[in-house]
Amino acid sequence: MSVRLADGNETASRVEVFVNCSWGTVCDDSWDIQDVTVVCRQLGFPVALKATSNSFFGESQERIHFDEVACNGNEHSIFDCRQSNVDQNCGNREDAGVICSAGNFHCYSICTLSGLRSHAYR
Repeated sequence: MSVRLADGNETASRVEVFVNCSWGTVCDDSWDIQDVTVVCRQLGFPVALKATSNSFFGESQERIHFDEVACNGNEHSIFDCRQSNVDQNCGNREDAGVICSAGNFHCYSICTLSGLRSHAYR
């Protein structure tokens, strides 16, 4: 069982999982930072920055393998997390993604018209 990033770059992309001899996507239903923490760690990245949704990195043509992923954040693999293998209520317009960091970044607070936001910069 494997996980990979597709259609982005090495740290920020759509998440795809290898199940039953085929690659497929993860639906963004319930997708959150705990899930991203596990995926980033599984891929060798020490820091999870953001969970992306609504096919932020583009829609895949692959089947959706996981829906309603629910990690606690301490699992070693996305395959250790609770999830549904049923994709009845999800389409590729809801492909989930991650933004990970290899570390060595600094956080700065930036004031915007909509309030205070934290951004990571290398």
